Amino acid sequence: MGSIITSINNGDDDSNVEYKKFYFVHDLHDDAIYTLKITPTSVRNRLTERLMYETIGDAPFIAKLHYAFETESKNFLLLDYLPGDTLSSILRNIVLLTEDEVRYYIAEIVLAVEHLHKIQIIHRDLKPDNILLDANGHIAVANFGSSVRFRPRNKVKPSKTFRGTEPYVAPEIVEFQSYNKAVDWWSVGVITYQLLTGEVFFEAMDGRKMKMLYKKFQNHARIKQMKFSPEVTDFITRLLTKDPRERLGALKYGTQRIKAHPFFYGINWEDVAQKTTVMPFVPSPPDAKDVCLVDENYRNKFYPQSSTTTQPKKCSKTAKKLKPILKKREEPQRKRKTAATKQGGTDDVCRYNLRKRRRKTDSSINMSQKKRR
Repeated sequence: MGSIITSINNGDDDSNVEYKKFYFVHDLHDDAIYTLKITPTSVRNRLTERLMYETIGDAPFIAKLHYAFETESKNFLLLDYLPGDTLSSILRNIVLLTEDEVRYYIAEIVLAVEHLHKIQIIHRDLKPDNILLDANGHIAVANFGSSVRFRPRNKVKPSKTFRGTEPYVAPEIVEFQSYNKAVDWWSVGVITYQLLTGEVFFEAMDGRKMKMLYKKFQNHARIKQMKFSPEVTDFITRLLTKDPRERLGALKYGTQRIKAHPFFYGINWEDVAQKTTVMPFVPSPPDAKDVCLVDENYRNKFYPQSSTTTQPKKCSKTAKKLKPILKKREEPQRKRKTAATKQGGTDDVCRYNLRKRRRKTDSSINMSQKKRR
C-alpha cells in the first residue's frame, strides 16, 4: 500500500466514535485513491461490518469494500474513495433544498435500500452522515456496523443494546420490540424531512424520552404545517407511520409502491440506476494526490525530494481538511435563492430564520435557568 495522505476525521458519529479513524490512502502501484477505515479489534461490531460489505459486494449507491485485513490490535477496511464528503455537507452549505433537488437524492437512497433488502440486510443506521457522495454527487451508503441479516418472513428479535442514531430510529427499535426492514423506510422519511427543512423530525433524546415521544406521536400535524406539496406531505407521512404494518415500503411489493408514489413522478428509474442523471450539486474537493496534503512523516519517505522537486507550498486550511466545495449546476437560481435569504422574501426562508431565532431564544433561556440554579 502507499502513503497515508490525510485524515478525514478522528472518528464517525456512532457509539464508537473514539475508536474509529478514517484516512485517505494512495496506492503507488496503480495510482488509485482509497479510504482506509481503522477499527481496534476490541470493537464489537467490526466483524459485522466486514461481513456486510463482503455480502453486498459491488452494488450501486453503496460503498465498495476492496480489501480487508487485520493485525493483533486493529482491523482495516479499504473502501471506495468518495471525495464528496457526506449528505450532511449539503445541509451545512445550502440553506434549503427544493423538492426537485431532494427527489434525486431520495431516489438513489431508495435504490440502495432496495438492494440491501433484496439480499436480506437491514441497515438500521441510515442518516445523512452515513450517506457519502462521489465525485459526481451520487450517493453511496456506508457504515454497516449496526446492520443485521434477516429472513424474509421473520422479524428481527429485539436487542438488549440500542442500535442506530436516536433521531433516525424507528419507534419499534426504541421500544425494544421485534421489527423488520420497515425500520429503514422510517429513516428514509426522516432524511427526506431533514433535507427539505434543514432539521431532523425528532431531536436527539435519551431512550426513555424517545419512548414517551413516540407514544404521543399519533398524527402528522407537524408535517402538514410545513406547507409541503401534497405529494411530499403524503410521502413523508406514510413513511413516518408509527405502525410498521401500515408504513409505506413495509407491505408486499413495498419498494415498487414507493417508486410509484406521486412524489417520484417524472423520475426515470433506469436513468437513476445507471447514474446518468445530473445531480443538483457536485463536489469540488482539493486534489487528494496533492503532495502538500501528505503528512510530513510520510512525505519524506514516499515522496523524496530531488533536484526536480521543490518544497510543497503551504496548503490552505480548506485544503488540509479536504472539505469539498459544493457547486450548483444552475447558478442563477442559487443566486436568487441567496438574495431571497438575505431579504427573507420567501415563506421557506422565513420559517428557516424563525427556527434559528427560536433556537437562540431557547438556548438563552436554558443558560439563564442554569445560572439561577
